[in-house]
Amino acid sequence: AMGKKLADKMAALKEKFISGGKSNGYKEKDLQKIWTDWEKFAQYAFNKSHSTCYSWVAYQTAWLKANYPSEYMASVLSNNLNNITEITKFMDECKAMGINVLSPD
Repeated sequence: AMGKKLADKMAALKEKFISGGKSNGYKEKDLQKIWTDWEKFAQYAFNKSHSTCYSWVAYQTAWLKANYPSEYMASVLSNNLNNITEITKFMDECKAMGINVLSPD
């Protein structure tokens, strides 16, 4: 029940966490600190399976860009044909990478 979208569920568990910790001999001050840290973490936490998949896609993308730079950039440009801002950014990237881009026919 951790996450910014689950604030109500987290709030419902707080009292149970605090009372359970106190019954196990922990100081309320320490338990409150832990809970506050968890609340802060929950604002940025990623689901483990989502972050694993995201990192795998990032790895594959970096590998393609490093090993097949012209083909990769051609694909990126083709997939952003309707977004001039992105096209401009990727054209600058091609220039920095030393990849010549032909004008449209």
